[in-house]
Amino acid sequence: MPRIVPNTTHRDRLGGVIANAIEDLRESRLETAVRLGVNEADVPLLVAGGRGRYTVDRLLDFCEPLGLVPGMTIIGLNPEPAPPPRMSGKVRPLDPERDYTPRGQFHRRLLSALSHQVSTSGRTQHELAAEVGIHRSTLGSLRVMEGKRFRLDRLLDLAPKLGLTVELTTYPATGLK
Repeated sequence: MPRIVPNTTHRDRLGGVIANAIEDLRESRLETAVRLGVNEADVPLLVAGGRGRYTVDRLLDFCEPLGLVPGMTIIGLNPEPAPPPRMSGKVRPLDPERDYTPRGQFHRRLLSALSHQVSTSGRTQHELAAEVGIHRSTLGSLRVMEGKRFRLDRLLDLAPKLGLTVELTTYPATGLK
């Protein structure tokens, strides 16, 4: 059964799931620190849920060593197809260091969904910015998917403003521990 991490407090909920997984291991602080690649003094912070110390990006990195498989569901996408992209003449080179971790995959999926929401809103960026309370330049960056400008935590904060509900879940990985 998956443990659901609701949209309202992604970091706290994910931190709680990780804290439970650490407690289930019944390892010493040093063994857990080595497993997670953190300082031994940070393990009690993680057991306390990592509140305020770790971003969602970093907490997702802890899932695999703890035998957890993270998942993400995006609800509320506009049904209209996105308009074709404008051709600018710029050619973006392929990124050989693309992040294939769950964090990178979630970042790309959520950025794509937010770009779709902005592109299919039927309003100008100025109108949409005024309506949802996001700066117009932020909407423009979302529309053209400037991913390096946004961390996953920021994208998760922007999703509800653009009508999306994001659920993070974790599943126990089979055969690990």
